[in-house]
Amino acid sequence: HGSYGLPDIGPMATAVLRASACCIEIHKRLHMFETLVDGVVLCLHIGVGCGPVTILQVGGVVPPETKVPRYEYVIAGPPLEQISIAEPLAKNGETCLSPQAWQFVRDVVTEGRLLEEVPEFHILQQIDETKYTFPTVRNAAELRDSRDEKRFRLSELPLLRRYIPSAVFKQIECGTLTYVNEMRLISTIFISGSGVDVSTDEGSRAAQDLMAEVQRCCYAHEGTLNKYLVDDKGMLFLLVFGLPPMVHTDDATRAVLACLDMVEIFRRFGLTGRFGVTTGRNYCGLVGSARRMEYTVLGDTVNLAARLMANAGPLKILVDEETQSQSSRDVAYTELTPITVKGKSNLISIFEPSPLHPKELIGLTPAGVSFPWKCACSSLGGKSKLMEVTNWVELPRIRDMLEEARKGQKNPFNVGGVFVVSGEDGMGKTELTEYIVTEMSGHSVPLFGTMGSRPREMFRPVQELLKSLVLGFRTIGSELPASQKQGLAQLSQEVMGDTFNDFVDCLQEDIALPGETDTTDEAMDLCQEGLGLVRGLILSLLAKRRVCCVLSLRSGSNIFASSNKGDLGIFWELASKIARVSVDRNTPNPLLLLLVTKGTTDEFPYQLRSHIASDAFVRMTPLDENGVLEYMSKYLEVSPEKIPEMLHMFVVTLTQGNALYVRETIEQMLQYGHLHVLKDHEDNPTVSHTENLEGMNLKDWSNTAMIGSTVGLLESLDPLQSAVVKMATVFNGPFTVADLAASSCSKWAGACFFDAFRLFHAVLQLVERGIIDRARHSEETAFLGEENKSECFKLTSMLIRKVGEAMILEAQKKNVKRQALVERILAVHLPPKMEALRIRNSIQHIPWYYQINHVETKRDR
Repeated sequence: HGSYGLPDIGPMATAVLRASACCIEIHKRLHMFETLVDGVVLCLHIGVGCGPVTILQVGGVVPPETKVPRYEYVIAGPPLEQISIAEPLAKNGETCLSPQAWQFVRDVVTEGRLLEEVPEFHILQQIDETKYTFPTVRNAAELRDSRDEKRFRLSELPLLRRYIPSAVFKQIECGTLTYVNEMRLISTIFISGSGVDVSTDEGSRAAQDLMAEVQRCCYAHEGTLNKYLVDDKGMLFLLVFGLPPMVHTDDATRAVLACLDMVEIFRRFGLTGRFGVTTGRNYCGLVGSARRMEYTVLGDTVNLAARLMANAGPLKILVDEETQSQSSRDVAYTELTPITVKGKSNLISIFEPSPLHPKELIGLTPAGVSFPWKCACSSLGGKSKLMEVTNWVELPRIRDMLEEARKGQKNPFNVGGVFVVSGEDGMGKTELTEYIVTEMSGHSVPLFGTMGSRPREMFRPVQELLKSLVLGFRTIGSELPASQKQGLAQLSQEVMGDTFNDFVDCLQEDIALPGETDTTDEAMDLCQEGLGLVRGLILSLLAKRRVCCVLSLRSGSNIFASSNKGDLGIFWELASKIARVSVDRNTPNPLLLLLVTKGTTDEFPYQLRSHIASDAFVRMTPLDENGVLEYMSKYLEVSPEKIPEMLHMFVVTLTQGNALYVRETIEQMLQYGHLHVLKDHEDNPTVSHTENLEGMNLKDWSNTAMIGSTVGLLESLDPLQSAVVKMATVFNGPFTVADLAASSCSKWAGACFFDAFRLFHAVLQLVERGIIDRARHSEETAFLGEENKSECFKLTSMLIRKVGEAMILEAQKKNVKRQALVERILAVHLPPKMEALRIRNSIQHIPWYYQINHVETKRDR
């Protein structure tokens, strides 16, 4: 304790005394802390408890694409229960001690106001300074501080790594930790788990098993488990979707689907779980000092997720309006009565999610083709106007091929075979597929199988094919029971005999896998049986009608191949089996296999590539300027002449001709009032827009595929490359590597050549990927002067610039810009001064005393 003449009071009493002194000093320094926001200060109220604790290391599941297991280090026990009671009893500026803590210091502290309702708890006012003072207590603690001796060394870094998020550890390795602090759109999950005492041996084992299952579920959906805490109420989990590098366009959907899976986990363990999910823009980064810091998320919607969790019932999920809006395509919702929560004056709209069951009818119906996805073409009820654009170059080619097939010319559309439609998201793959299937539905039975983009959807393509096969046989006149399962059972019996009876019997009524199928191996075995049944039924159907089978490789937004490796295996095996049938010219009727994918045929298995003819491949390309203009006019329902040139070129530059991005841009501009369709004096529609188009805040468009895919692109970069892009957004014009290095590894600040080389190499890699361009025009590099021959670069993509600007913090922007300006000034003015100094120092200096002729001086005197 540091006070001379007083006896040692024991380790626990000393610890409580130090804690009490620390609390008093914290209140003196930090209570009513100024936040630099008008009218906003931070107040503190503290609870203190003491006693034995249980230390847990839980987890151990390896995140996707890493090799290091991820653990959480937590404490549990009576002190946490004590402070959960003591902290609310303390008012702002007060510290409340539990009875267990009070008994150790009651003779050396002064008590504050009495707590009449809970007299066993006590308010700490101050330390009895006749015995102890804060300086002496602190000095004694510092003298006995042995943490430096027990500090981890570099050789023990692999051990530390298991407690650090992999993305943060990579930033540490690359020396770019500064840029780990960002503003991000994230989906946050708070989970409260109760029903187990983790301080016991049995409870700690249950906590470990639960933690491991939650980790597996979270990682399967490509999310991040940020925190695991234990208090008097039980266990608390904080999961985040949208943290680097696992950023997706559908993070809100992933978060809700993960919660639905985790409800089943808690039910299986016999525990009570409550879930709150929100989506919004929050601070994601480091908090703390160099001595102790952690990576976390802070913000309004993070707090709201905790409030929703507290209001949720047992094994129930509550989500906010933004999450519901962004995930309603894949999840069914029930709107509940709005609630009030702490910190919010207005009522909060809440929704309860439930699984969205697949479409009942898939295939050919009397009303037309029922696709397994939500139709894209406006003629089929979708939003896309791409089919109306005459400048869309892929459409005429397909029309010509279909017309040639009608006239008897041989191509895959009349003799069968494999035809591939490939392209990035938003280029029109879905619209073109819908057009082909609709045109062929008059003489061909359409079948569908789409690969799921979520965990536990391995069976989805098989299920959809079986559904569309049952519907196809009904369409051509087969009398089958109304139930899909019974219809499939009858078909299987008629075509394949008793071979697949056990397989069909185990399926659910909607031909889904049985609910108790938990392991991947079980699902894989059932998928293999399903593949055999699909092939047999297709051969039987070909004996009666032509078939157009669509297999869509909807790999979704998964970043890591390991997330859907098993699903891909089933999909490619299914595609290969059907491809062999499609090229078999001995079948009574032709089979067209229409493969829809993002990648090229180089990514296909060899046995599938060998069945694809050279002219049976369409790669979707962006719209040109005229195509973008025509698409805009069709969507806005105005003539192209009424669309301002400035607006047209802005959309071209922003979207790079991606049809989906064009539509999203128009929708967002209309929604936020940047674009208006008005009537002129002749009652004709005309278009007006905001003057400063480049000044629009694109971070509000975060729920669009355009912004989401761009964020995903930035997250796919190495940490140093990602930092370069974020720094490049600060410069409106060209910049040099020295400009970028000024804020991180300036040569004037003692950085070595290797630091600058790493930065230069990262810039060159970005140039190769087309993210950054070289500045070649002399007027762009004029700021360097005539003697400086440094190479200049520029960030020309407006979309990448806008997204990068939204992620970087204002303080980081100012630092990069300020240091770059200083660098440019130093580069011009400092070298001449240093050269002048070098010349001056090279001249031998003779003190003035020795330069005087002392003999002459004396003679003059």
